Amino acid sequence: MKENEKSRRRFGWKIFGPSVLVTILAFVIAAQFVRPAPPEKMRIAAGPATGAYYGLARRFQEIFREEGFELEIVETEGAVKNLSLLEKQKVDAAFLQGGIASGSMTGDIVGLASLYLEPVWVFLRDDLEITLLGELAGKKIAIGPQNSGTHHLAIRLLSANGVDVESAELLELGSDEAAKALIAGELDAMIIVSGVSSATIEELLRSEHAHLYEWVRAEAYSRRRRSLSPVLLPRGVMSLREDIPARDIHLVAAAAFLAAHEDLHPALITLLMIASKDALKEGGVFAEPGEFPSSLYLDVPQSEEARRFLELGPSFLFRYLPFWAADLLDRLKVMLLPLLTILFPLIKILPPMYRWRIRRRVYRWYDDLRRADLMLEEAKTADDLAPARQGLAQIEDEILQVDVPPSYCDELFDFRLHLRLIKNRLHEREEQLTQKETEHE
Repeated sequence: MKENEKSRRRFGWKIFGPSVLVTILAFVIAAQFVRPAPPEKMRIAAGPATGAYYGLARRFQEIFREEGFELEIVETEGAVKNLSLLEKQKVDAAFLQGGIASGSMTGDIVGLASLYLEPVWVFLRDDLEITLLGELAGKKIAIGPQNSGTHHLAIRLLSANGVDVESAELLELGSDEAAKALIAGELDAMIIVSGVSSATIEELLRSEHAHLYEWVRAEAYSRRRRSLSPVLLPRGVMSLREDIPARDIHLVAAAAFLAAHEDLHPALITLLMIASKDALKEGGVFAEPGEFPSSLYLDVPQSEEARRFLELGPSFLFRYLPFWAADLLDRLKVMLLPLLTILFPLIKILPPMYRWRIRRRVYRWYDDLRRADLMLEEAKTADDLAPARQGLAQIEDEILQVDVPPSYCDELFDFRLHLRLIKNRLHEREEQLTQKETEHE
């Protein structure tokens, strides 16, 4: 029994071994084109800890943690510093402000999606009334820290209205410090670019010592600077009970967007997009539910991976499987083509080949059996039957050593019946010729 089992295994390897080796070789070759697994950790530049960028990054961090990845949040002075860190490859992704990167960003950085609109808030001392920004000439104005998006945009907006360091006192103060100074009457105005959820914005809107400037030429600003959009802050949107603000106010807004290195792993781009979609799904004061993340308002070319996500949503795998499993299958799909190319013909060829090889182990004796049968007909004497007798005896010895799978035993037993039939004919023919020789004597 053990010998039969070994023989069967050897036979199986002769049939299936080459196919298995070819399949393994195809997998090895295809594996060279499979993307490596995504790194388990990435860094994102997110501005000051009190800002909207940082708060959104914290929500991203939770989603990353749930999927088994670590998102390190890098605190910075603002969007300009974020851009610098991204260009120097000190971080993998960054929150940026629309307008700061136009015409200056290097080609290996791509935009993923715009996230929300950030109004340009200009708060004035309670007793200061102006209609145009140019009227701030000669005033003390807080324009944000040096590396912040607020500083970058404030300089350009004031300059467009004839206000600069020579005609006004421009102070590089952070939002918290500037708000305290404005409420204390130490400033005439402050500019801050931030989302509506900022605690500093809410404090200033409620303060009796400051009021919000209305951009009466909001449409004009948006036409001259394509990174700006006109928005409306509706009456009572901050507090219906306290009626804050007490009237509709026109503002201009820049778009906050997410950027990353061009070679950031596609799985991490997908995870960032999933996090963005989840964090922004409820919309806000300046956006309808589902309006963001968006492909609009980007200063740089958009990542193809991010564009597909926004157009089609997450792929089938990421929609219904855990992230790690979806990513694994997504990376291995490159191996499906060689697998199907090889397995499809093998599935067609191997079963007939196997049947042929099994039957060949039995059928190869039929030629010998046929020759023995012809010898019986051609024999003139009993001695002429000796070769046929020897041949049949040899076939019988060999057939006893043959082992075939149980499903093919019927063909083996059929051959044995045929062998028995020819042996019986041999005995009959032998008796006939012996009797004939005796009668002649």
